[in-house]
Amino acid sequence: VRAGVAAVKIPIFVKIRLLDTYEETLELCRQLYEAGATLIAVHARFRATFHRNGPGARDGPALLDQVQKLKQEFSTGKGSKKRLLVTNGNT
Repeated sequence: VRAGVAAVKIPIFVKIRLLDTYEETLELCRQLYEAGATLIAVHARFRATFHRNGPGARDGPALLDQVQKLKQEFSTGKGSKKRLLVTNGNT
């Protein structure tokens, strides 16, 4: 992300999936913003694995509670600067 920001004069958007815990996902988002990402799109399921079952699995329901917490964190600026965050899942 940092190299992309330095190389071009357009906004850098990043798409991620949820990590194993909310705290890990939140930290990754913070790091991406600190590196210069303009917007992060969060797909509300865990990153690819075929060994995962239940909520958040590739074929399970999206974890919208984690999405809601992330959106609240970055839309209010609570604990960090207000940022653009797009989310998807269950669509």
